[in-house]
Amino acid sequence: HSFPTRRSSDLPFSPRFRKITRDALAALIRHCENAPYADKIGGYMLNYLETLEWLYWGSNQAMRTNAMPDYSDLARKEFRRIYGMELPSRIERLTATHGLFYDPTREQAKINANRFLSRVIAESIIDFASAAKKSMKVEKLVGVYYGYHQELGGCDWRRQLSGHNALRQVLDCGKLDFIVSPPSYSQRNLGDAGADMKPFASISQSGILPVIDDD
Repeated sequence: HSFPTRRSSDLPFSPRFRKITRDALAALIRHCENAPYADKIGGYMLNYLETLEWLYWGSNQAMRTNAMPDYSDLARKEFRRIYGMELPSRIERLTATHGLFYDPTREQAKINANRFLSRVIAESIIDFASAAKKSMKVEKLVGVYYGYHQELGGCDWRRQLSGHNALRQVLDCGKLDFIVSPPSYSQRNLGDAGADMKPFASISQSGILPVIDDD
């Protein structure tokens, strides 16, 4: 069955939601930039979606609840607009011609379904980061949580459903100055390395500062 989605008013591919969020974000930043403490602000961290880490709604619970996001009417409509085809069902997406791998000559719709959430999340990040930059009197830093490839690669359905697989698009947008993740959950004991969840070298080589927060 499909994930019981949140209201369509707070989905990342809702044009209305994006406009309301852009306007609210711009108003907040203009307020901060005109405040007496404006010179104390070094940048802005843009947080959204599950755990505020740009993980798509329901992706953390997807396998446990046997449900996949997002089969809302709005998601189906947007998928159809982007790819010119219908969103395949959950059952269809759980089977692949070559074990773990889809055959693009026969299963392109399933491949598109896995790309879909990452695409719309990346577009939202770029949209909101652009709005933030335009609202500043003096250019300051803008960052997000994103790109948890090294953590989610071993996390069942989340590797595809998280929406974190459009990192190249995010890195190339020119609107972000830093990208954040917590340390890996497998490396948090005393004496552990505190491994990064994201490909820090790729992020750094794109001129963006990779940050590990103190989770």
